[in-house]
Amino acid sequence: MTRIDWEESFSVGNDTLDQQHRKWLGMINDLHDALMHSRVEMVREARLAAVEAMVEYAENHFADEEAFMAGIGYPELVDHSQIHATFKKRITSLRDEVRSGGVVLGSEVMKTLRQWLQHHIVNEDLKYGRFAANQK
Repeated sequence: MTRIDWEESFSVGNDTLDQQHRKWLGMINDLHDALMHSRVEMVREARLAAVEAMVEYAENHFADEEAFMAGIGYPELVDHSQIHATFKKRITSLRDEVRSGGVVLGSEVMKTLRQWLQHHIVNEDLKYGRFAANQK
């Protein structure tokens, strides 16, 4: 796996949401660095920090994103919110498993982060970005 750099093509056209997406990239890259260059103890800490950050990110970012979509009258808001709810369940489950000492590999956490970026942000979020741009 390689680090991911922000590309302008990831932009949804909203500075706040774009900054939050950059934070997501930072979480992916921090975990990547820990997996590639750290001792086992550091990987455990990085894995827990990553899933904790993902849960926090989801709560805050999804609320901001859904408020933005409601504000622009985005017609796919309900479907988009359901995708968010499903992801929140997934990462909350990962967090709970890590907290309880369950075996959750750093690579599994990394895969979850990357897949979310690659599918949701690049595909789903750009839809509301295009819708917002067309409203101007």
